[in-house]
Amino acid sequence: MELTATTTQLREVQSVNLGLENNKKTLQSEIDMLKQEGQRLNDKNTPISSQLASTAVSLDTLTKELLMQLSKQKLLGLTHLLKPSKEVSDEEEGVPLAPAIAVRDAALA
Repeated sequence: MELTATTTQLREVQSVNLGLENNKKTLQSEIDMLKQEGQRLNDKNTPISSQLASTAVSLDTLTKELLMQLSKQKLLGLTHLLKPSKEVSDEEEGVPLAPAIAVRDAALA
């Protein structure tokens, strides 16, 4: 009787052990699939990150160039201050005419 009970317990333990082994294999398979998916996403992310970095550098360069052009334009517009005897147009100064002045000048012409 004791041998039968022990044999039954052994079979139950073996059954539980087999179930745990199957669960372990299933989990390992899922882990492997997730690792592959992570690697695939990482492989896709690398070129995107590179493109973003390149775009950021291009935008920075373009911004600096535009600021330099704007600064040069403003400085050229202010050169008349160095030579007060020379008459400088508003366009050269980079200052647009106000609509009221343009209308007044047209009326005087």
